[in-house]
Amino acid sequence: RLFDGFEAGKPELELDRVLHAPGVAHLRYRVIR
Repeated sequence: RLFDGFEAGKPELELDRVLHAPGVAHLRYRVIR
């Protein structure tokens, strides 16, 4: 599971990359520990 091993609460996310394509945007985030 993606967030196993993290303490309770919201993990902090940082926007890593944005790729634009016709009609859609792909967003990639990094998890900050």
